[in-house]
This record gives sequence, C-alpha cells and structure tokens, in this order.
Amino acid sequence: LALAQHYAEKKLKSNDFKVDADKVKQGKAKADEVLCTMCHQGGFLGQNEIPRVAGQRYDYIVKQLKDFRAMKRTNDAGNMTSVSKTLKDEDIEALGQYITNLN
Repeated sequence: LALAQHYAEKKLKSNDFKVDADKVKQGKAKADEVLCTMCHQGGFLGQNEIPRVAGQRYDYIVKQLKDFRAMKRTNDAGNMTSVSKTLKDEDIEALGQYITNLN
C-alpha cells in the first residue's frame, strides 16, 4: 500500500508530444462514440481499478489499444478487448492524440 500511495502522489511529467489538432478532435469524437468515460471517467482520470490514462505518452496509448485489439493484453472483464475490436488503426491513432493531450 505504501508503494501504491507513493506513486499515486506523484505528479505527471509534462508530455512534449506535439498533437495534431484535427486528430485530437477525431479522437474526442471517437472517445464519445465508444463511451470511454463510462469507465475511465471524465477527463480520463480513472477510478478504482480503471487507470488514469490522461496525459499518457502517445506511443504507449497506441500500443496498449493495439495490444488489447490483438488480445495480446487483456483485462479482467474484457471491456477494453471488446471496445478495441471496433477500432481501426486511424481510430487508435486519433484516440492516442486526444488522450495524450489531456492533462
């Protein structure tokens, strides 16, 4: 618990990834369409066992979404695998742009 508390108190480092404003808009639209905030909450801040992904690195977000889609990564309830199966590469890239842009 002490280790979890330690990391929970850390501030996120700024992300120097340069986002494309059009892709950010596309990513927001896709996030709204597939109801990402039902689990990740508003601002993608997470809740309980659902992680905060706001401000994560672009390459990490893209890799994780592709891994969920390919079933290389799973979660207990299968929600991410189910949602990611509906995403095209362009959707994943746009979601990555949108989510990495959030603070």
